[in-house]
Amino acid sequence: LKVAKEQVSDMAFSSNGKTLAVASNDQFIYLLHVNGPTDMNKYAKCGGHSSYVTDVSISENNKWMMTNDGKLSLLFFFFH
Repeated sequence: LKVAKEQVSDMAFSSNGKTLAVASNDQFIYLLHVNGPTDMNKYAKCGGHSSYVTDVSISENNKWMMTNDGKLSLLFFFFH
């Protein structure tokens, strides 16, 4: 599954295992629906960073995603 245009730098699963967040050096975070071990599809692309994304994490209640980049910017995204 090709997800990003550049190198993947970090990944995080939601606590229920239904979403995989994939951070990339292309300054975006891609969200994938996880239907099974080999069955995933992209459904969102999150942006806002001005440098490569270094870290991604999803809150335990699956409502927030926090990301960090190479310029030390910290962004929060709300899942609805």
